[in-house]
Amino acid sequence: MPASGKSPEEWIGQQVLVEVLGGRVYQVIVRLDGINDWGVVLTGEGVDPGGGSVFFPWRHVMAMRPARPEDKPPD
Repeated sequence: MPASGKSPEEWIGQQVLVEVLGGRVYQVIVRLDGINDWGVVLTGEGVDPGGGSVFFPWRHVMAMRPARPEDKPPD
């Protein structure tokens, strides 16, 4: 698992805990599949019921860090 001291680009392909703004702020554990100047691509059931990939612009990403073993997805 990547150390949180690394840059987000180094987290690509890893599970991350993300706080996303979507009507309200919610927290998800998903895979980070892409990152650029405009936002991030997140993959998993936390962002898409079918487990697909979704692009989130930075204005919708409140916080992001590598997921830890003790992190649990919300119910």
